[in-house]
Amino acid sequence: MWESRNQNLTATEAVEILHSGGTLTHAIAKSAIEDFSLAALSHRPDEASLLRTAITTPWDVGDTTSAARIQRSYDNLRGTVTWVEHLLKVRPDYASGIIVRNYQRCCAGADKSSIAVSWADYDYRRRCHFALELLLSSLTRDLSQREHATISEIVADWATEDNASDWVLSLWPQAKSTWQQTAIDSRSSVPPTLFADTAVPIDNLRNVSPSEQALAAFAILSATTSQTGSLRHNGLIEMQTAYPGDRSIQLIEDASDEPFSDMMARLLQLAAMAHLQTTLRKMGNGQKCSLRFFPDGPHLRPTGLGMSPGHSGDRLTNVCRFLTDLGMLQNIDNGLCPAEATS
Repeated sequence: MWESRNQNLTATEAVEILHSGGTLTHAIAKSAIEDFSLAALSHRPDEASLLRTAITTPWDVGDTTSAARIQRSYDNLRGTVTWVEHLLKVRPDYASGIIVRNYQRCCAGADKSSIAVSWADYDYRRRCHFALELLLSSLTRDLSQREHATISEIVADWATEDNASDWVLSLWPQAKSTWQQTAIDSRSSVPPTLFADTAVPIDNLRNVSPSEQALAAFAILSATTSQTGSLRHNGLIEMQTAYPGDRSIQLIEDASDEPFSDMMARLLQLAAMAHLQTTLRKMGNGQKCSLRFFPDGPHLRPTGLGMSPGHSGDRLTNVCRFLTDLGMLQNIDNGLCPAEATS
């Protein structure tokens, strides 16, 4: 790698200036773009070839235990690359679209390969996490208008509201009447295909009322419970009781004829406890306070910190970026496709 790059850079004016000083002109800077810019390996096929070998060939560490772990990591990466290329041969797309299409295929039982199921598991957990973020946001926003309140008091107030927006009703027509239903009837009324073939619209759900955010969280969890039932029950998605997302799915799956408001209170309690445990642990490790509220007996008191529900960027986007940089994928008008598909 060093020899290849050194051969390309040794005689350039930009490198000479870096070593010996001088005036960096616009022309010299422009001539260095191919050598120093990100996503420019298409201009250096020898370097790209070496990097492709590096990400597909495990190194020998001379330690059996470490070698096995490294081999698994490389197998997973190679499997992901093959999986991405296969889906992009079927249809050009971006990382977010690949994740959703794979989730839908795995939920339908169309793909049970380990790599595909691993990425379906990843999307399942992101959906659960975002639903918990919505619950936390709804609680935080409501508390910001009060001095203190119990979760039961908040839920009781929401149950008297009659303000389900047209947008929420277009996703879940029965949302308006769900406060008068049982938990199991509410779960059954959520369309099982909700967001099965599309990413959850995060921005839209940031702009609805707190009670609607809570309803949307319940709808996402209910739909996700339905969609992933086969994967979870067959052990392809392994449930972990330590994960709040898995516990929320179990609550939904165990829904009974209890009032819907009781189910909502339990989900909010789960989200609140997860927030308190995570934040207090971080504070114990020296990180700054990010508590949105704190318990005072049975009441929660707001701290004044707001929040915006969401989740971190998907990991697949970075994978697709370096595959594109290595010349294995190519950007076209309607997404990414394997480079060979354009030749």
